[in-house]
Amino acid sequence: MSKLLKKRMADELTNEVESLESFLLYDYTGLKAEDVHSLRSACFEKEVKAKVVKNTMAKLALSSDSYPEEVKALFKGPTAMAYGGDSIASVAKLLVEFRKENKKLVIKGGYIPGKVLNADDVEALSKVPSREELLSMLAGVFQAPMQQIASILAGPPRNISNILSNLTSKMEENNIESVGDAAS
Repeated sequence: MSKLLKKRMADELTNEVESLESFLLYDYTGLKAEDVHSLRSACFEKEVKAKVVKNTMAKLALSSDSYPEEVKALFKGPTAMAYGGDSIASVAKLLVEFRKENKKLVIKGGYIPGKVLNADDVEALSKVPSREELLSMLAGVFQAPMQQIASILAGPPRNISNILSNLTSKMEENNIESVGDAAS
C-alpha cells in the first residue's frame, strides 16, 4: 500500500471519527462469515455503521487532543467500530444482544464525550431504555396527574348522584311521594 493511499485512508478515517460524538469498539475474531454477515445485517437494520479499522489508522485518526490515551489503548488486535443508530445506547444494545448468541464477539469498550468506556460500561449502557421507551414513560408521567384530576373533578357529581339515588330508594321503601313529605 502506497504512502499516499495510507495517508488518504487515514484522512478519511480522521474526518469520520471527528464527526462522531461516540462509538463502541469490538473484536470480531473467531466469528464465522455468516455470523459477521448477521451482525452487519442487524447493524444495517438499526442504521448502525460497523467498520473494521486498522489500528495504526485509528490511532492516527484519534491523535487529536480531544481523545484521551485510554481510547487509543483499546485499538489492539482486530478491532471494529460501531456507531450511529438513534443513540449510542441502541448500538450497545445491538452488540450486547448479538454477543448473547455469539460468545466469540468481544466488546472492548468505547467512547462517549468525556468518558472512555470499558466492556462493563457498554453492558450498563445497553440497559438504558430506548428513546421510544423513555418517551412512553414521560407520557405516562404526564398522563397520571391528568387522570387524578379527572377523577377528583368527577367525584362531587358522582357523590350527588349517589345521594339522590339513596334518597330515592328510601322514599320508595317508605312510600313517600315528595321530598316535602319526607321532611315532615
